[in-house]
Amino acid sequence: IINSEQQQYKKGGHLVSCSAVLWLGGRSCSAVLWLGGRSCSAVLWLGGRSCSAVLWLGGRSCSAVLWLGGRSCSAVLWLGGRSCSAVLWLGGRSCSAVLWLGGRSCSAVLWLGGRSCSAVLWLGGRSCSAVLWLGGRSCSAVLWLGGRSCSAVLWLGGRSCSAVLWLGGRSCSAVLWLGGRSCSAVLWLGGRSCSAVLWLGGRSCSAVLWLGGRSCSAVLWLGGRSCSAVLWLGGRSCSAVLWLGGRSCSAVLWLGGRSCSAVLWLGGRSCSAVLWLGGRSCSAVLWLGGRSCSAVLWLGGRSCSAVLWLGGRSCSAVLWLGGRSCSAVLWLGGRSCSAVLWLGGRSCSAVLWLGGRSCSAVLWLGGRSCSAVLWLGGRSCSAVLWLGGRSCSAVLWLGGRSCSAVLWLGGRSCSAVLWLGGRSCSAVLWLGGRSCSAVLWLGGRSCSAVLWLGGRSCSAVLWLGGRSCSAVLWLGGRSCSAVLWLGGRSCSAVLWLGGRSCSAVLWLGGRSCSAVLWLGGRSCSAVLWLGGRSCSAVLWLGGRSCSAVLWLGGRSCSAVLWLGGRSCSAVLWLGGRSCSAVLWLGGRSCSAVLWLGGRSCSAVLWLGGRSCSAVLWLGGRSCSAVLWLGGRSCSAVLWLGGRSCSAVLWLGGRSCSAVLWLGGRSCSAVLWLGGRSCSAVLWLGGRSCSAVLWLGGRSCSAVLWLGGRSCSAVLWLGGRSCSAVLWLGGRSCSAVLWLGGRSCSAVLWLGGRSCSAVLWLGGRSCSAVLWLGGRSCSAVLWLGGRSCSAVLWLGGRSCSAVLWLGGRSCSAVLWLGGRSCSAVLWLGGRSCSAVLWLGGRSCSAVLWLGGRSCSAVLWLGGRSCSAVLWLGGRSCSAVLWLGGRSCSAVLWLGGRSCSAVLWLGGRSCSAVLWLGGRSCSAVLWLGGRSCSAVLWLGGRSCSAVLWLGGRSCSAVLWLGGRSCSAVLWLGGRSCSAVLWLGGRSCSAVLWLGGRSCSAVLWLGGRSCSAVLWLGGRSCSAVLWLGGRSCSAVLWLGGRSFSAVLWLGGRSCSAVLWLGGRSFSAVLWLGGRSCSAVLWLGGRSCSAVLWLGGRSCSAVLWLGGRSCSAVLWLGGRSCSAVLWLGGRSCSAVLWLGGRSC
Repeated sequence: IINSEQQQYKKGGHLVSCSAVLWLGGRSCSAVLWLGGRSCSAVLWLGGRSCSAVLWLGGRSCSAVLWLGGRSCSAVLWLGGRSCSAVLWLGGRSCSAVLWLGGRSCSAVLWLGGRSCSAVLWLGGRSCSAVLWLGGRSCSAVLWLGGRSCSAVLWLGGRSCSAVLWLGGRSCSAVLWLGGRSCSAVLWLGGRSCSAVLWLGGRSCSAVLWLGGRSCSAVLWLGGRSCSAVLWLGGRSCSAVLWLGGRSCSAVLWLGGRSCSAVLWLGGRSCSAVLWLGGRSCSAVLWLGGRSCSAVLWLGGRSCSAVLWLGGRSCSAVLWLGGRSCSAVLWLGGRSCSAVLWLGGRSCSAVLWLGGRSCSAVLWLGGRSCSAVLWLGGRSCSAVLWLGGRSCSAVLWLGGRSCSAVLWLGGRSCSAVLWLGGRSCSAVLWLGGRSCSAVLWLGGRSCSAVLWLGGRSCSAVLWLGGRSCSAVLWLGGRSCSAVLWLGGRSCSAVLWLGGRSCSAVLWLGGRSCSAVLWLGGRSCSAVLWLGGRSCSAVLWLGGRSCSAVLWLGGRSCSAVLWLGGRSCSAVLWLGGRSCSAVLWLGGRSCSAVLWLGGRSCSAVLWLGGRSCSAVLWLGGRSCSAVLWLGGRSCSAVLWLGGRSCSAVLWLGGRSCSAVLWLGGRSCSAVLWLGGRSCSAVLWLGGRSCSAVLWLGGRSCSAVLWLGGRSCSAVLWLGGRSCSAVLWLGGRSCSAVLWLGGRSCSAVLWLGGRSCSAVLWLGGRSCSAVLWLGGRSCSAVLWLGGRSCSAVLWLGGRSCSAVLWLGGRSCSAVLWLGGRSCSAVLWLGGRSCSAVLWLGGRSCSAVLWLGGRSCSAVLWLGGRSCSAVLWLGGRSCSAVLWLGGRSCSAVLWLGGRSCSAVLWLGGRSCSAVLWLGGRSCSAVLWLGGRSCSAVLWLGGRSCSAVLWLGGRSCSAVLWLGGRSCSAVLWLGGRSCSAVLWLGGRSCSAVLWLGGRSCSAVLWLGGRSCSAVLWLGGRSCSAVLWLGGRSCSAVLWLGGRSFSAVLWLGGRSCSAVLWLGGRSFSAVLWLGGRSCSAVLWLGGRSCSAVLWLGGRSCSAVLWLGGRSCSAVLWLGGRSCSAVLWLGGRSCSAVLWLGGRSC
């Protein structure tokens, strides 16, 4: 049927039967995600008439195309093949917005702007591979990610070069080697000659991500006419291709259709790793474990649709998301290779092992033998991410001997360097091995994978490995501020995000204080402790005994993520004293278990083991929509449809552990993830308490309430009293995400008047609070410290929606509301830097997605409008407004005064992302009339500007210099493939296509507020996020059945409609001819994501009339084009090739 439909598609006909297929690999058709309707199933249409919104993720010819707009073929994501695979087209007439991630000819260019070539991201090629041009005529705001001479430079600034992200070593510094023998898996992010290469596999240099250089290779172009926006993910033959399947058809993501559409095959020879998300009988099955079919994610249909299989011997690692027989199976388990994610290669390359005895939790992403392996457990080197080559090529090394895995994000000379390689071994992410299990290797033998993001001495270093100080993420200062340590013995895995001495440290390893996330100040304010002996909420990603542990709970062991070690490596504990909410990802006894549930074991995500593996219930009364992720009995079913039991995600256990209820009238949309009483419940519906996510604890910890009046939308993630609560609704305190601590730390408040939407993530008093609502201080994200450091405020008048991530007083605050400075993300500085305001006057914690009135509003709270996402308006269409009038929605990420500000609102300069410099470098402007939506990522003056608004070029991503370099055009009147997130008429509309406006994301308004339209007339499988009238709604509020996620139904169960009338919303991710097409748009084919094949696989078309918005991720000729712009070619992401 698939082959015949492919033939029909080649002939220009419509694919009728197996809509919504995500093709993700293989030769024949493996890994297809179909997300569409009757005519050309498995297409995710997000706009346009012709063929908008196709996501192709596989096959030789043109598999994996994501079309997201335009008439002809706009918005194509090519992720494979020889000729032009992996192109992401996101706009314009000719070919604007191309993301190239591979090949020799024109590898990896992301064009996101202007006429000439401004905003280029080079991710490939030999000469000047991996250049991210984010600027105007000259070249300001260039992201260099490769090359030999000055490898791994991220240019985010003006004429000189201020705000450069270097990601490489001495000879070819900033190389991310992800495969091959010689230099597998190299991420080049800088230099003049060819710096910034991301190698993702193959023999010689397959899978090269070039992000820099002058000549052309690996260029991320964000604009221009010629070759804008190509993402190459392949090499000579097709190495460095995102293979999501075996020989026959493995790694197919099916997301629709009657027969078997929407299959995600992620491994095995026969059909392992299939994600079916559709069909009547068993469509949308996510298999995540077990021998026979354990770990099934059922997302629709009558009988068992939407099964996620993550295990089994025969077809382990299959993600089935549709079809009649067993569609949508993701197998990630079994005895031999339990929890295997097969993402390519002949024998078993690209395998995600998440369990088993020998090497549980392995992610294979390349090569013949075992290249691209993510080891997350086992005896020898548990928790290793191998991403390449024969022996071990395509390894993400973020560590090494001396200073492995350095992320430099600052400094004058080489500020913002991402080193992912080098000869010595700097910038290695070690997530495994005997000594410090759980090593993420992203590079070759010698210097694998260094991410330098910082200044002269070592500022902004991401150390992810090594013995001495491996895995350090330096994000600021001169001395060593902003270090991410993810490994080593002494203090590995430190994330420094703050002041001079050591503020903002993320410790993810070591014996003493492993896995600490420091997010502020001189002393230690805004610290996210994820490790150590005493303090709960430890993320251990290394060491011999219990490497890779994520502690999110009390004293004993609650909320532990074990990702390695011999005994119980890879355990995620998200619950109370005993062990509730445990994610076991390894070891012999219970490897890879996520316990997120009630008395017996309800809401358990088992990613391994024999007994009850991993059940996530996402449905109604009886049990529909169950995601079973393992075990013999009922492995892993995600049910997302029907009245009786629709939308149940079962994540393990014999009885009913780990249920995600997303449907029904009474308690629809409940995610049970642990605890004895009711912990870990995701209620997304009903009047009383709909949309509750309980993730552990005895009383009610880990509750995600997404509905109702009283306390709907609560995410409780552990603790004694109520820690880890995600409240997303109600008047009193709805939408609270509690993630640990004694009193109430780690609360995510997303609603209500008083303090709704608080995310508490640690600390004694209330540190790590995410407030997303309420008038007073709703939407606070507290991530550490004693007083209140690391607060994410997302609402309220005074200071709602503050993200405090450091400093003494209040540095690193994410404000998402209020009049004065709503929607400010403060991530640094002494006084209050890093505030993300996402609110407005009345309705604190507002995500504004629209114009004057409030169109396109994401309501996550009470009656008025709390938690509104404004992304639009008349003046500066396609504006991401995250705040009030003055300067709401500011993301401050650095500097002394105010550097690193993300302005997401206001008239003057709203939505500024400051990521560096003294004065204001690195500003993300996402609003206002003059220059709204600017992303400044460097330099003294204003280099690296992300413009996402204004009248003339609304929704522009400016990533560079003085004039306008690096422009991401996502709007405007004329050009299709526009991301409209505002206005009065169609408030909060995500336009990814043609004239009509298919594939509209409505997130606000009274009539249909907060609606995500993913379909045509009938609108089956529509994710509605609001309103009273229209069905198939993801309701996160309201009176009738708030917070309902419909992914199924009788007619076209488990269909994600993102586009026009005929067959809108098809995601193709596989097959030979055109497998893996994500159609996100109009009638014919607009919005195609091509992720595979030889000819043109993996094209992401996201707009425009002709072919705008193409993401090419593979092939020789032009694979991996990301089109993000208007008529000509604006918004091109080139990530590979020699020529262009």
